[in-house]
Amino acid sequence: MKDIVNNIFTQHLSLGVVCVDTSCRITFFNKWLEKHTGWKEKEVLGRAFLELFPEICHRKKDNYLIDCLEKSRSAILSPLVHHHFLDLNLVKGTRRVQMIQETKLFPLWEKEQFLGAIIIIRDFTEQIEHEAGLMEKTRAFNALRNINRMMVRADTREAVFSRSVEILARDMGAPLVWFAHVDKGFDHVSVGAYGGMAKERFESFVSRYTNDPTALVSALELTRQAVKTGKMQVTHRRDHPPEMGRWWDFFKAGKCHCAVAVPLCVEGRVIAVLHIHIVEDRSIPREILALFQELSDDIALTLKHFHDVALRHKAEQKLQAEKERLLVTLKGIGDAVMVCDSHARVILMNPVAETLTGWREEEAVGQPAATVFSIVSEITRKPCPDPANQVIATGKVIGLANHTLLISRSGAEYPIADSAAPVRNSNGVLMGVVLIFRDVTRRRTAEKALKLSEKRFRDITMTMGDLVWEFDNDGIFTYMGSSVEKVLGYDRRELLGRSFWEFIPPEQISENQGVELKTAFLTYQREKRSFFNVETRARDKVGQWHLLSINGIPVLDDDENIMGYRGVAKDITEQKILEKEKYAAEYHFRQAQRMESIGTLAGGIAHDFNNILSAIIGYTELSLDDLREGSVTHENLMEVIKAGNRARELVKQILTFARKSDETRKPLQPSIIAKEVLKFIRSSIPTTIEIRQNIQSESLIMGSATHMHQVLMNLCTNAAQAMEATGGILEMTMSDVVLEKETALKGTELSREPCLEIMVCDTGTGISPDILESIFEPYFTTRGDGHGSGTGMGLALVHSIVKSYGGHVGVESTPGKGTAFTIHLPVIKKKTSLPPLPRNAEGLPGGSERILFVDDEAPLIKIGERHLTALGYQVTTSIISSRALEMFRAAPDDFDLVITDMTMPEMTGEAMALEMMKISPQLPVIICTGYSSRINREKAKKAGIRGFADKPIVRRKLAKIVRGVLDGHEIIDND
Repeated sequence: MKDIVNNIFTQHLSLGVVCVDTSCRITFFNKWLEKHTGWKEKEVLGRAFLELFPEICHRKKDNYLIDCLEKSRSAILSPLVHHHFLDLNLVKGTRRVQMIQETKLFPLWEKEQFLGAIIIIRDFTEQIEHEAGLMEKTRAFNALRNINRMMVRADTREAVFSRSVEILARDMGAPLVWFAHVDKGFDHVSVGAYGGMAKERFESFVSRYTNDPTALVSALELTRQAVKTGKMQVTHRRDHPPEMGRWWDFFKAGKCHCAVAVPLCVEGRVIAVLHIHIVEDRSIPREILALFQELSDDIALTLKHFHDVALRHKAEQKLQAEKERLLVTLKGIGDAVMVCDSHARVILMNPVAETLTGWREEEAVGQPAATVFSIVSEITRKPCPDPANQVIATGKVIGLANHTLLISRSGAEYPIADSAAPVRNSNGVLMGVVLIFRDVTRRRTAEKALKLSEKRFRDITMTMGDLVWEFDNDGIFTYMGSSVEKVLGYDRRELLGRSFWEFIPPEQISENQGVELKTAFLTYQREKRSFFNVETRARDKVGQWHLLSINGIPVLDDDENIMGYRGVAKDITEQKILEKEKYAAEYHFRQAQRMESIGTLAGGIAHDFNNILSAIIGYTELSLDDLREGSVTHENLMEVIKAGNRARELVKQILTFARKSDETRKPLQPSIIAKEVLKFIRSSIPTTIEIRQNIQSESLIMGSATHMHQVLMNLCTNAAQAMEATGGILEMTMSDVVLEKETALKGTELSREPCLEIMVCDTGTGISPDILESIFEPYFTTRGDGHGSGTGMGLALVHSIVKSYGGHVGVESTPGKGTAFTIHLPVIKKKTSLPPLPRNAEGLPGGSERILFVDDEAPLIKIGERHLTALGYQVTTSIISSRALEMFRAAPDDFDLVITDMTMPEMTGEAMALEMMKISPQLPVIICTGYSSRINREKAKKAGIRGFADKPIVRRKLAKIVRGVLDGHEIIDND
């Protein structure tokens, strides 16, 4: 039968289900009944049903139940449900309570055989309690409504208290309702208005303590708890709470079973406590308690209104004094304060605001806030919205974004932090805006320092060693991180209680301090100092030694007494091995970085320096046209032309050295350059230095005159500087030699071939052997940092040029005796007649075509226009590339050729040329550049540019390129 029942009823049914057999003994008992009766199914199976539920016998329903079973045993069975109501005592929680039950009996059949009956028990207690609670809530709502109506018409605090207790006692049917008034410290309690059926007994109770306030306080412990916690307090007589004390005397007399104390809070302070006494001995529903709290809040709000009215008069009296105090405060406050009216016009400023804005108060009053308080974005430099108008528009507090600059009347700029807040009257109407701002320059500095400190801390944390440790003053480990197993092979627990010194060799010496390690540690300990990067050896579990780098800080107690040390240790055994291997790679990497720095420097100065040279050479050429050839001035200006051309070659050499330019090599005779260098150096060195020369070679090499001049000039300058203090002999020799195979120089192909040997010797201080291998490195210098100190580029440049020519440079030096530099260069042939230099300004090709000349340098515009006009061309100039493009678009047929600089603002020469060639595809264009990483000869040629030339461009080269491009040739200038 149990299986049949289980198929019909689940164990999760929210009803009591019990099955009995024909003798009324229990055969099934579900979970609901287990929960509510406290009996388990296995404990009740086979027991009589009436034994477990004696209430059925007490209600004289047992005969009825047995009669039902007996009738069901006969052939005539009724399918109708038989039910009746019972009050059963069931378990709820930890105690037995009475529940109102509905019990139904169903006959149970199987294959026309009567097996017994199913009895279903349903609990109606909650439903009945809910109906009672609903009625109670209705009374509470009525009381709340009536009290709120009353408070609208009440004109005094006393009226609110007295009418509230009357309404609550009447509408709630409470035997007693009353107020207790308390002061701030609960030192004085007074009973206020009260009402209800038990009013007379309450008066009698209170009168006992009229002359004893302390006793009254003790009697009103429930009131004290409400004041102390600021929360509603509920107590029941059946719970016999000890804190009620003498209050039970009144409870017993009034036959009350429950009391509620609700605090009335005004501005966070309890000013009174509402007490409601209830006769029923039951729990008060949560909804009713919520209504009591809402009622208390409404009364408190009304009391606050009366309180505010009383205070308003005092506030008005203090207002003027507050205004005066405000003005004094504003004058002395450290932040800048500016007050505006509702139209965002200034009405008040303090001295700090005057200083930051640059406006005096009397000048600023009446001015728009945006005029006085001018702010821009520090990043975009765009004006920021006026915060005063923003506050007026939104009515909300406005804070400035980060990176805001205040532009003062004098133009000074201050980074500021700012906020703007609305100023409202007592009715909430916006009366104006107050702006508070401050100069945050110092804070910015502090924040940067803080960020740097935080970054430093993070970096240190991230680069700490792997082993975290802590030991006491005796070196006994009190903590060890789990990483010790990876570092030394020990389990961390094996080291706790053991001494640090067990793992350190006794002869270990601290490299940092030069003393025995334990002695050094005792010094640190005595001086409460931290130690960092102390390297020591430690033995691991298998006996192998590891090199550790240890950092530690002292652990101090509250009295600054040292308790021990904690820190980290990193295994640097492999690191030390790798350091030697990394040294060579890092050395070459640094060399590459130095060369990159040279390239960056060269590219940066080349463009502007070539523009300067263009102006120098151009105006000098124009001046030569007005002078008689052979005059002193004419010869002087020719020297200027020569120096300018040499400077131009020098820039090309710098770019070549930095691998930013292609060098052009031609046959040249070094002996001529050598004599020129010695002649020049003689005039620039002291007479205590004797110059000797032994130049016996007239061979030619493939190279650049500027390169050769730089090599010899650098070697002679270094030799002279080595003899500045003592004087001596500077000697240069130049001869043709043939190196035998066994004496061939490493890294060259100079064996068994004629080569040029150049030697520059001095009798100066010499070079130390320690630095002899480093003298050809970029930036290496032995001179100090004072005036005239070396750059470290001279010998590096010599080495670079000689090596690029397929030659070799060597050095021999003896400290105190002198130095000799030897250069070997491959020779191409003996001296032949060199082609004569072209004349400076005669026989230059010209024409009559129309040329548009564009450059952003005004001096170069004038030079180009005068040169081209002198050659017969019609020249139109423009200093702005975008305007030149507009001129061409307006009349493209008016120009036969365009000459443009490459690097210009707004639009580069390349971009302008490409736009022009879209309009006129056959237009010839010449691009001139001092230096640009964005274009070179190959890029220009691919883009369809007919001519490309490096600045400075002399008149002869300009005439040649212009005529060649106009005649249909591609002229890619390569000097």
